[in-house]
Amino acid sequence: MTVQPPSGNPFAAQPGQPAQPAQGNPYATVPPQNSGNPFAQGQPQGQPQGQPQNSGNPFAPGAPQGGPAGVPGGCQFCGSVPAAEATVRARQGMIIANRTQKVEGHFCRSCGMAVHRELSAKTLLQGWWSVQSFLLTPFTLIGNLSARGKFKKLAEPSGGFQQPMTPGKPIMRRAAAVGVLVPLALVGAIVTAVVMDDSAGTASAGDCVRNNGTTIDPDIAVVECGSAEAQFKVAERHDGTVAQCDRNRFSEYREYGGSSDFTLCLEPLP
Repeated sequence: MTVQPPSGNPFAAQPGQPAQPAQGNPYATVPPQNSGNPFAQGQPQGQPQGQPQNSGNPFAPGAPQGGPAGVPGGCQFCGSVPAAEATVRARQGMIIANRTQKVEGHFCRSCGMAVHRELSAKTLLQGWWSVQSFLLTPFTLIGNLSARGKFKKLAEPSGGFQQPMTPGKPIMRRAAAVGVLVPLALVGAIVTAVVMDDSAGTASAGDCVRNNGTTIDPDIAVVECGSAEAQFKVAERHDGTVAQCDRNRFSEYREYGGSSDFTLCLEPLP
């Protein structure tokens, strides 16, 4: 016998038909309809796909960072304008080697002067201590002066993302300024050595000399002809060692194997 459900039950299943939710049932399952619905399941919420969500986010990929720092040609240290493109170097001598430091890019007036003074002062103190570095240090300092000229022509910096560097004391008011004495002292020593050189190699015909050594191991030095030290007068000077002096009249002194070979014919003074 078939039992019929009570009349008026809206959820009762009819014979031969699947159970259907009654119309107006707020708990019925409804298939999602996605057409044109931006909030439908499976669709991204918010901005369209493929677009970065950068609105208002300065650190988002692709967004310029730091405000004025993104201005083309701004100072690479503080972002200020105007700025000039330049290269500033430092050189350090290390006995048998040397090292170079280089800072290049865009500099505002203040940052450029700060870098120039710092690296030039370092070069002035440390650049002289190897042969190669000694020869190249003047060119490094001259190149830095060229960059300094560019910085001096710029107006005061403005519009940066941070304060420009402080240039600090001028180079010649820093402790590193004593480095300028190194090349001056060396040049002075060379000049003095050349001027004061009284060795036989500087003797010419008519000069007077003295032998501070022995007959076997002579050490000839040029002296004043009117002084009591004068022992010989140079009668002849010959480049090379081929020419020989008249041994009946002169004593002979030769130097060879050095930068130049020469022979002196020496006349004894009374």
